[in-house]
Amino acid sequence: MDAEERTSAALDALDRQIRPELAAWWKEGADLAEQYKADASKLQKRRTALAKRTASIRSALRSEERKLGAAVVRLLKTLHRVFCW
Repeated sequence: MDAEERTSAALDALDRQIRPELAAWWKEGADLAEQYKADASKLQKRRTALAKRTASIRSALRSEERKLGAAVVRLLKTLHRVFCW
């Protein structure tokens, strides 16, 4: 076997050894990308749920403020009738 054949054989052996490692590395990158997408999707769902809860709480708070305002107005009208008539 001459130098060229030995070099070719060494390169072939190296290629067979490195290919599985490269394939595993490539697959790992794809798996990480899928995991990132899944995590991003979960976070988006959480953000959406939080926004809905926040809007619901704000709406309930406004409703309570309106009720309180109406109660204050009724109280003032009652006080006005009692003391001004």
